[in-house]
Amino acid sequence: MKDMAKKKAAKWIMNTLILPNLPWILGILAAMIILLTIYGAMFSGSPVAGGDTDFDNIVDEADEEVIENYKAFADNWNIYDTWLNTGEGSSGSINEFLSANFINTEHITEDIWMDINKIEEHNKEYQSYDGMTNVHQLIDRDAKDKALVNNWGTIQSYLSWWMLQHSETVEEIPEKLFEIFIKEMHPKFKYRTSIRTDCYWVVDEDGNGGCQCTSTTEYLLVEADTMRGHFVYEYEWYTTYDSHGCETTYEVLANTIDLSPNGNRWHKIEQWLVEHLEVPQSDAQDVRLAFINSETAFHEETEVIAWMLERQPYMLTNRVPVGSVPFHIQEICKEAAELYGIPYEILMAIAHRETGGSFDPTKFNEKTGATGLMQFLPSTWEAYKVDGDGDGEANIYNATDSIHSAANYLRDLAGKGLDLKNDKQLILEILSQYGGNPLTQEARSYANTVYNVASRFNTLNILGSSGYVFPLQGKTLANITSGYEMRFHPTKGVYKMHTGIDLSANRGDRVLAACAGTVYMAGWNGDYGITVKILGQDQLLYMYCHLSSTSVLNNQEVGAGETVGLAGSTGESTGPHLHFEVRRSPYNYGDDINPIPILQQATLH
Repeated sequence: MKDMAKKKAAKWIMNTLILPNLPWILGILAAMIILLTIYGAMFSGSPVAGGDTDFDNIVDEADEEVIENYKAFADNWNIYDTWLNTGEGSSGSINEFLSANFINTEHITEDIWMDINKIEEHNKEYQSYDGMTNVHQLIDRDAKDKALVNNWGTIQSYLSWWMLQHSETVEEIPEKLFEIFIKEMHPKFKYRTSIRTDCYWVVDEDGNGGCQCTSTTEYLLVEADTMRGHFVYEYEWYTTYDSHGCETTYEVLANTIDLSPNGNRWHKIEQWLVEHLEVPQSDAQDVRLAFINSETAFHEETEVIAWMLERQPYMLTNRVPVGSVPFHIQEICKEAAELYGIPYEILMAIAHRETGGSFDPTKFNEKTGATGLMQFLPSTWEAYKVDGDGDGEANIYNATDSIHSAANYLRDLAGKGLDLKNDKQLILEILSQYGGNPLTQEARSYANTVYNVASRFNTLNILGSSGYVFPLQGKTLANITSGYEMRFHPTKGVYKMHTGIDLSANRGDRVLAACAGTVYMAGWNGDYGITVKILGQDQLLYMYCHLSSTSVLNNQEVGAGETVGLAGSTGESTGPHLHFEVRRSPYNYGDDINPIPILQQATLH
């Protein structure tokens, strides 16, 4: 990268940006040719996106070394500032806290931010100030932090844009260019603890039943200052009851507040592009959108996703579990359904489809510019926004406001209240409009997917089933021996996040599929021992670890409740148990989520 010749840059631009898009470019005003050429290329994805870091149309060992370096910088800066309030910590903002202790971004010296080894060393040790501990891990229960971090594509996209801007005047990339960029754009996270209490009906040997309760420490993101927005998160307590009246209490996200200047979540990156790439302020939004598309094109090439795409459509809409929709989201959808006459299953299915099952309130679609839980375009949001929770503001990042606004929009398209079964054709028509251009096959496919998932939800609700099955016969969450929380690793002796839960089991106990899906991998998996990984119909990856043997094969379709293996103690383990882990896209280590909300509603065997 340091010796990038301008001829190579010009050739790359011509071959991968201009020529593939020449028909599209013709007719565009001359003054906009360069910008819109880049813009179109980033939306379609260039032929070399994903690995060709030196733009020679070949992905070789040199590219792989560069990518590993970019990954190291991005990944380590992502966890450079992950501060957990241990109970007596600062009540101010994350930046006020960092500045007061002289550890904010501007206080990081060049000898550190230029040296990946020193950054890594910093992240190996916990720092504590004023009741706050830097845990150097992404620990939010709902993985909201993981949706806001940077990746190696962030660096590659920035360098590509810089090269495009300077290819006629500069023959090589300056020193410190990407290092200072990723430092300034690194996310800063602030967390707090919360105690979740789950109670279950347990019957003793004499046949007497009662509620048995367990408590788990959860970690909630309360503030995130990132390249993708500056947000504050507010929570409220939520309680559910099982059929025996046993109570489960935990906090759910109540509101997401955007603190970004002028309400523009992209202010930080847009201003950087203006100041450092000399992008005109009037073009900052378009260039930023293309920049994010480029980042995605470079980054989103993981083994699991590639495997998934080869088997499309891997998701069978008649097998998606209704339990994949969080209880409080289901409740909001039912409230909106009563007000606007739109089937609540449709609203749930849209939220599931639009966020890929993550229900991320700050979800952003880099291809369309749609935002939030229900993926509104700015113009549509302005036309149909509703203050669903009555707090005096219609907030696109607020789940209640977003769901009520979607119901309002759908009711306007339909012109009347709808019945899921009797009004199928009309529902498909308005869903096609919701999903894009109703004349396109893509929009019609979107409509069919949403409708089929909604019908699946309706059927499961009638049956009183979540669609999930507990992975061990005769066990409940009362059998958790190690929860989804920070702990001292039992064999490695380090304090780190436990990325799943451990359930007590005897060697040879049958392990059941918690969710229907397709076997991605069955076999040895390093410290996890013998493992089965299943890509579920809810778009989550399920891992059953430390098994003594497997009962399934790669690419096999399995139903919820089918045996996938036998419990054991293989790999890094101190005794027979089941380590149960759930990951969200892109399904790598660190993409884990708390599995307890899924198992809390699972059918017991």
